[in-house]
Order: sequence, then C-alpha cells, then structure tokens
Amino acid sequence: MTEEVQKAFKTTITYVGGHSQGGFLTYSVILNFPDLYRGALPMAGDCWMQNEPNLWEDKPDVSKKQKEIPIAVIHGKADPVVAFSQGEHAYDCFRAMGWTKLRLFAPANLNHMFMLAPVDDAIEWLDAMNGLNEKKSILLAAKWAKDGEWGWVWHAAKASKFSGPALQKSAEEAAVKAVPAMTAVLKGKPVDWIPKWVEFWRVYGETNAAKPLVTNYLAQREQQRTAAVALFNESQGLFRSQKRDDAFKVLEKLRDEGPSTYQGYFAWKWLSEKK
Repeated sequence: MTEEVQKAFKTTITYVGGHSQGGFLTYSVILNFPDLYRGALPMAGDCWMQNEPNLWEDKPDVSKKQKEIPIAVIHGKADPVVAFSQGEHAYDCFRAMGWTKLRLFAPANLNHMFMLAPVDDAIEWLDAMNGLNEKKSILLAAKWAKDGEWGWVWHAAKASKFSGPALQKSAEEAAVKAVPAMTAVLKGKPVDWIPKWVEFWRVYGETNAAKPLVTNYLAQREQQRTAAVALFNESQGLFRSQKRDDAFKVLEKLRDEGPSTYQGYFAWKWLSEKK
C-alpha cells in the first residue's frame, strides 16, 4: 500500500504512524520495510518480542538502513489502556540497539486519546532529522543544544543545507567533553555504567569523538552475544517455571558477564526494577 501511495502521489519522503495497535504495527513495518520510510510516529504501542530490533543483528546491512529512520515514540504517562511502561520498553529497545535518531514524547496527562497526542511536535522533530523546514529546524536545534540533546543537534546539522557545519562543530565539542567521563565510568561495574552508556550512545553515538568508544563497545557486544542469548533464554525459562529467584540470579550473571549486549541491558533494567 505504501508503494502504491508513493507512486500515485509522487512522494519523496514518507512517514508512517499509528495509534494503539497501529503503534505496534508501526514498529513492525519500519523494521521489516526500512527502504520505504524516512520517519515513524508510533503512539501508545510497543514492540512485539518477535519484532524487536535486535533480531536483525546478524543482518548489518538491514540494521544500518533501519537506524537511518528517526523514531518519535509518543506515549502518555496516564494511558489506562496500553501502559506507559510498554512505550518505555519500545524506546529502550531502540536505545539498546544504538538508535541515535530517537525521541520519547511522554506527556504527563495524556491518556489513550489520539487527538491529544503531540503529533505536530513529533513531525517537526522528524522534519529536522530529515533536513526539512530548515528555518524552524535550526531554531529547534538551538533549543536542543541548551538541553544537551546533542544527538538531535548533530543529525539536524548533518541534514541542513546551510547552517550544518557550525552546529555539527558544537555537537562534536560537546562530545569531546563527554568522552573522558564516559571512559572513566566504563572502567567500573556494569551495574553502574550500563544505563549511562545507553544514554551516552543515544546522545553522542554519531560523533567522531565517540566513535572509538562505540567501536570497542560493539566489539565486546559481538564477543558476549552468544553467551548472553543463552543466559537470557535460561532466565525466561525459569520465569515461566515460576522459579523467580533462580531467574534473577541468572539475570545477575547475564548483567555482569554480558553487559555490552542487548540482553545485558534488559537484565540490568529488570534487576533495577525488581520488587
């Protein structure tokens, strides 16, 4: 259908979005058909387990195309139908896979009503990531710089035809300042650095200053991945068998021995939320 619409209307840039079940489907179509889309607005949805972005780790060419798609996740904290935690889970899925064109819109009072969602703001952000409406995008980038959102600044600058170099320089300078602190944190315990790393990766991951850290991290991810998947599957089997304490012990091992993996991030997260 997307291809038919693109042909009929001679479109050059296509965004896809959906609400509730449509939010779930939005994640599915961008991951399965990344060539068709330049932006996504999933609202009040989540990633199905069979559709999380780590499933393409063995297909780097496809994964690279997927990561070029900016994703504006919209989920109200007051949603009584699809819990806000599900929107957070989807956001974390993409953070844990190194998405840098990623934003979470989480209005405190938004429930499950589509009409009250900040769609206009999300589209403005997607446009900035794609080099559209440049005058507005440059104003937004200045605000993002003040907020420390250097990843968005970097991408808006890269897409800009006129003001890009100065903005990219500012983003690189910010990354240069952030790298030493992150380097020091990575020498500590995984329980301390895992959450800081995924946010560093999102904000600075595309900069030249951060590339050595990212390259080293990805090499460790590849080395740890097979064992991490096995431990993750073991923990899930224990949870299904109602052996909760044993499952959490396996997650602790996963967190400490496979901290650079996708599974290691979620082991840390679930352990941090353990009650």
